[in-house]
Amino acid sequence: MKRLFYFTCLLAIEFFISCNDTSNKPSGTAAVDSAKHDTLKPVIAPPPQVQLKATAHLIYTDGSLSKFDILNDKSVALWNVIAGGGDAEKSSEKVKLVLSGTMDSLSVLIKNGKKIVINEKNVVLAGDKTYQINNTGCDDLIVDIQRNAMVKYRDTVSFRCGE
Repeated sequence: MKRLFYFTCLLAIEFFISCNDTSNKPSGTAAVDSAKHDTLKPVIAPPPQVQLKATAHLIYTDGSLSKFDILNDKSVALWNVIAGGGDAEKSSEKVKLVLSGTMDSLSVLIKNGKKIVINEKNVVLAGDKTYQINNTGCDDLIVDIQRNAMVKYRDTVSFRCGE
């Protein structure tokens, strides 16, 4: 009777320890448990890489560039830029457009008002690609970039001239 009592107590202790202590588990169950735990871990995806980014700056008549990005800072007033008006620090009639990222098969269309100034097909972007647009300052500058007939980037720089 004592043997049965001791055996039952040892069995209960063994059961209790095996439920709480994962270090004593046989390798077969440890693999199953680690697989179960792996599915419970949150999966953190890496941040998406920027495939295409566009920036544009005024090129002043002295060759220097504006400190502000005329594509991405919509608070900038671009009124009479050709005479150095608005937020322009100096007169400007040119824009430097920089496309950055990694993409291929791009169609780049840039219009100065209604006039097409750049129309390139099958552009491969691997880093930076720079465009200079001349005779800017009074008409909208429209940047339209597509890949396989899907818009990847489209924006307008609103230049205005007048008294």
